[in-house]
Amino acid sequence: MPHDEPIFGTPAPEFSAGAAVRARAILDPFSVYEKGEALLRKELRALSAWHLVNIVVAYGLSGEPVTVLNHLPQGALIDLIVDAVAEA
Repeated sequence: MPHDEPIFGTPAPEFSAGAAVRARAILDPFSVYEKGEALLRKELRALSAWHLVNIVVAYGLSGEPVTVLNHLPQGALIDLIVDAVAEA
């Protein structure tokens, strides 16, 4: 039985689904905040909770894991985003 030589010299690097799938933010909270907090809150209220979680993750606005963020109500996510942006 012939022995095939490996194509690559080393094993493939570790694969992380978290690194491959990045959250995509539908809105830049920093840009909107420059026009006023009221406008940012209004635009955030128009988004679903999963969009808000994506904003939090994409902009690194919280150290909480996504599993925790996914259980927060819309109002708490909006407050989290506005507070983090205002502090920055």
